[in-house]
Amino acid sequence: MKKLFVVLLLISFVFNAGIFSAGCGTMPSYFANVTITSTPVGAKVYINGAYKGETPVTVPLAFGEYDLKLSKDGYKDKVIKLVVKGDVTEVHITLNKR
Repeated sequence: MKKLFVVLLLISFVFNAGIFSAGCGTMPSYFANVTITSTPVGAKVYINGAYKGETPVTVPLAFGEYDLKLSKDGYKDKVIKLVVKGDVTEVHITLNKR
């Protein structure tokens, strides 16, 4: 009886794994590679407070809303609300001198 249960459990697992893996190829992507550039170049990039590098930089982000902050010595910080969707792949920000 235990062997039958184990066999049925394995068949169920294999069947379910097949269904899920078959669907993965058709699911849409919910991520975008967002390239952030600035004038001047070399601004520090923060997304939701986490440092991501200096411009130009490309960051993989899940779809959603983010606080994007650019900072560079001698320039005023710039903070914007970044909404990542399928069509958002590049953001350019111009910083103003202090």
